[in-house]
Amino acid sequence: MKLKMYRNGKVNDTLVLKINASKEYRFISGAGDFQSFHYPFGDSVYVFFDDTIRITHGSNNTIVDRDITKQKSYTGGRTDEYEYRYEFIFTNDDYQEALDNQ
Repeated sequence: MKLKMYRNGKVNDTLVLKINASKEYRFISGAGDFQSFHYPFGDSVYVFFDDTIRITHGSNNTIVDRDITKQKSYTGGRTDEYEYRYEFIFTNDDYQEALDNQ
């Protein structure tokens, strides 16, 4: 699958993942600057399955059951005094939702 991340209408980054692969993002913030959730990708994401099936996350025009740009779609939270961990796992239901919205 491929994630094409957009910020202010321009491609910000592209991430390609193989089945069962994962990608970890780590953030370090200064004192008083730390937030419990930091979404790293931009303001919207095109999620491509099999290079042809696409669904948009983060757009005001598209509503998906689980949106990778929204904290409520992640599991996890604070792990200790200084660290937070969040995880988003694409599932068969996400794939089916993309198929249904073609």
